[in-house]
Amino acid sequence: MKGIEKITPEIPKPPHVNILEGSKNIRERSFETISDIKIHGPEDVPRMEHNTDFERACRMVIGNEELEMLAIKGLSSPENVLPYATLTNKITEACLALSDNEIENIIRKFEESLRSHATRYASELTGKQLENLQTGKWGSRYSKNALDPNGIKAVAHFVRARKMLHAASPQTFPAFYFENYLDAHHKIDLVEVLEGAEGVTINLIQIKSHEYNPDDIKNITQSHGDWVNEFTTDLSTYEKNFSIEPENSQAFREFFEKADNIGLVLIEVLTDDESPDKNLLYEKLGIGKLPKVEQVWILEQYLPVIEEELEKMVSSGWFTGEYSQKISNIINDLKTQLEKAHKHKKDLAGVSEIHSLCAVGEKVVSDTVIFKAGGNDRKAIRISDK
Repeated sequence: MKGIEKITPEIPKPPHVNILEGSKNIRERSFETISDIKIHGPEDVPRMEHNTDFERACRMVIGNEELEMLAIKGLSSPENVLPYATLTNKITEACLALSDNEIENIIRKFEESLRSHATRYASELTGKQLENLQTGKWGSRYSKNALDPNGIKAVAHFVRARKMLHAASPQTFPAFYFENYLDAHHKIDLVEVLEGAEGVTINLIQIKSHEYNPDDIKNITQSHGDWVNEFTTDLSTYEKNFSIEPENSQAFREFFEKADNIGLVLIEVLTDDESPDKNLLYEKLGIGKLPKVEQVWILEQYLPVIEEELEKMVSSGWFTGEYSQKISNIINDLKTQLEKAHKHKKDLAGVSEIHSLCAVGEKVVSDTVIFKAGGNDRKAIRISDK
């Protein structure tokens, strides 16, 4: 009798999430991912596996020159909180599976290693800054931006407890997300993303190791709201960036309605260059200098017309062999460009609600709705598998 085959359950892979910012020059702010499969407490795994977690965290943090350089940047420019935010996030991610004592131990050893390497970074610091580093006066007791073991422990406790919510709530993505700039400038430690029938809900989360006072929560909620209101992009605004009808679209309609025009352009493309490409075709069609969004609109409308005319010319013997292949390659490049634009648009989702959450360790003490969509008024987010 054959043994029963062990079936390993498929673990969902967290999607990639980008939030869109801006109104004219729109940029995508890409979130880092902490997958749920990486999150567990020291008591949740066998001792040997936990020892491996601890050893891995030690290797990732202690003596790591990249992390030490972030600390040096923060020390040399106290007004710049981004280096310390990045440093804290990297160390937190490395230590999520550790006990409180182990987290404190790793941070202490990181600080000791950095202090022993002080002369290595002397050229980056003033005399007083170097002295503070060598004497240990750069830690959390001396700088509001420096490493805080209690803060890192609070985040670890929060994500472990919150993982249970993810497991019980299928629409919650199996991951936490973070972004160093948002952490440094908008008080957003972590981001949760949920996808439901009404659209995407985003939770912007700030985590403390101590109780808040009312003003703290008010200021954090305000900071989250300011980012949403002043920086995030409306979905309808961004969708217009994919395909915009040119002002002279009527002229293009008249041009493409005449098959002879297209045929002459295809002939010119082949006779003007030994290695023709789509840019040359754009030039001959008079759309080379148009914005890409207008080029996409023209491709959507008239690429089938160009393909049809090419097929007729090949059938009639105008293009054979190498010439036919060159034109076909250009058409395929145009198809690829159009497919990319369509896929880019398909990955867009509309955010229906955004919440501001304040937590103390694993406990959420404030949950405020700071954005709620009205009709089609949604925020743009990109959710993709790659």
